[in-house]
Amino acid sequence: IEMPIGAGPVDGSGTANYLARWIDSDTLGIGAAYDNGTNVGIGNNNPTAAKLVVFANSGYAFRTENTLGFTFRIEAASGNIYTTGDTYVQDGNKIRLGDNNDLQIYHAGGTTGSYIDNYVGHMRFNNYGNDTDIIFQNDDGAGGLTPYLTLDGGLTKTIFSKSTRHNDFVSAFFGSGDDLGIYHNGTKSAIENYVGNLEITNN
Repeated sequence: IEMPIGAGPVDGSGTANYLARWIDSDTLGIGAAYDNGTNVGIGNNNPTAAKLVVFANSGYAFRTENTLGFTFRIEAASGNIYTTGDTYVQDGNKIRLGDNNDLQIYHAGGTTGSYIDNYVGHMRFNNYGNDTDIIFQNDDGAGGLTPYLTLDGGLTKTIFSKSTRHNDFVSAFFGSGDDLGIYHNGTKSAIENYVGNLEITNN
């Protein structure tokens, strides 16, 4: 094309469906953006999978910035997502993990509560911090928090900081083969020993 604009003519050529860009001050060519009338691709001339398809082998597939630097980015090669801010998910919406949404994390809204739902395999909580603890805290009855159960990695002990209750007919078993059982059945309490002697020692 060539047409007079301002002080001189504009020339250049294009390719169907590619968005134009200025190659120099008076020449139009094609850019990286491709628009087939339905979907848009950047670096991709067959954007059929989504409304916007960005193709890149390295660097960032998508990046946002402010005056301090990046705030959000998607790495092109790895697909890893990085953000410098918080992530907000509204009530009832879930964070879904796994190919088949196998683990879901969400808040149902109001006082209904928060949920971690696992649908496939075991759920494991791993703490790799050397000599550190996993601490389960809850309301202390006065609006604060207090530990109820601590898995102490330094002492290698499970520490109960609050009383435990076994309801009627619910036994506490000890020994790899449930060798000692303690329970209350609603009318009496029982200590039942199934293997070896039952010894009570006062030191």
